Amino acid sequence: MVIGKRLALLIFVVILPSWVWCQVKTRNSVRSKFKIDSVTALLNDSAWNGKAFALRESRKARKRTFEVSNYFDAGFLIHSPYTTYSSQGTTIDTTTQLVVSQWLSVSNIPLRTGIFRFSSPTQDPILQARLDLLVGGDAISESYYIKRGTDSWIRIIGYNLKEEIVTGEFKLQLVSKADKTIYFTNGTFKAKMIYEFK
Repeated sequence: MVIGKRLALLIFVVILPSWVWCQVKTRNSVRSKFKIDSVTALLNDSAWNGKAFALRESRKARKRTFEVSNYFDAGFLIHSPYTTYSSQGTTIDTTTQLVVSQWLSVSNIPLRTGIFRFSSPTQDPILQARLDLLVGGDAISESYYIKRGTDSWIRIIGYNLKEEIVTGEFKLQLVSKADKTIYFTNGTFKAKMIYEFK
């Protein structure tokens, strides 16, 4: 009976605190890896990492008060070798050495926690998403738009009002005018809110 009590005491005093410390350390290291103003996703099952932006529109109502929109826009930017996307996956065009910026924008996201689907006809304003391939920083070489009727969504996990940091996840299916389809899966982002005054 004495051995059982000593074993229980050993577990309670030494092993349990060590296990809790390891859990906290693991959780904190995962959080610290996900930096502010960053986005990660899979684009047609290939890694897609870049910079995240969050923009909220504000208007001057009087000299000192502001009307702030309950919606925001998110933008995600990466620089990569020129690529052509197809529904079968990503193929690299080796005939050119151009560097293309990929700009993914999502507009009219409600500023509250929850999952918001692109197929929802009741949301006003309507949720939008678009991917532009930019050459030289501003020339659009190709655009992809949200494909309605698919399981495309964005989820707002949290909005820290004090630090004005928004975190979320997304899954998107987009299609070009040439009927090429691309897929974003496992999308996660964290961005500090920027205010646009109009």
